[in-house]
Amino acid sequence: MMECKKALESSDGDIGKAMDWLRKHGAAKASSKLQGREASEGLVGICVSDDGKSASLVQVASETDFAGRSEAFCSLVTHVASATLSTDHSGIV
Repeated sequence: MMECKKALESSDGDIGKAMDWLRKHGAAKASSKLQGREASEGLVGICVSDDGKSASLVQVASETDFAGRSEAFCSLVTHVASATLSTDHSGIV
């Protein structure tokens, strides 16, 4: 609530400018909270094509082992590996 008040005061009551102010300051706060935090947990996923001629190997990191072992996270890793395999990488070395 106080952040909204500050935003409106700094933008002379202009709601659009206040929203921009909140976005800018909110991103700065979020980034400062994340500094120094390390995502050292997670999973590695692999997906092999049906013909066995190509594969994708991905690593998805998480800050906690609790999140990194959840069913939703495991599903995400599987989907990322599958999406990576199905993406056209021609021209990428």
